[in-house]
Amino acid sequence: MRRWQLMRHVILPQALQRMIPPLAGQTISTIKDSAIISVISI
Repeated sequence: MRRWQLMRHVILPQALQRMIPPLAGQTISTIKDSAIISVISI
């Protein structure tokens, strides 16, 4: 396999599976924090 084929078919799917849960948690945390800050500022 060439380098880009290896990256596309082997490495990227594994990397995406590991990246999605932390990114989702970070997004939820950011939304919660911004909601709390907006309530406090009002």
